[in-house]
Amino acid sequence: MTDNLLPFSSGVRSSVRVKQAVKRHFSDPSLACALLRGTPASLLGDLETLGVLFEALCERDLKIYAESFGGTLYHYQRADGVYVVPITVLKN
Repeated sequence: MTDNLLPFSSGVRSSVRVKQAVKRHFSDPSLACALLRGTPASLLGDLETLGVLFEALCERDLKIYAESFGGTLYHYQRADGVYVVPITVLKN
């Protein structure tokens, strides 16, 4: 039901603290939407849930696309809460 998204670490020293925890997300957000009995009207009434499901959908699709050409998907999150999802790194 869930996938783990590894944290990005460049190995470069920085004064900004970066979280190194794995981010967990739905592997198929449509299952969560079905379990919640989500309808377009109910999801538009709850934008936070819609945002979580949309982010999981984007992560799932980007992971599939990245892996098709040898890439890996990572997330980056600073300790102050600013984050970038996802980061794709290509293998050489």
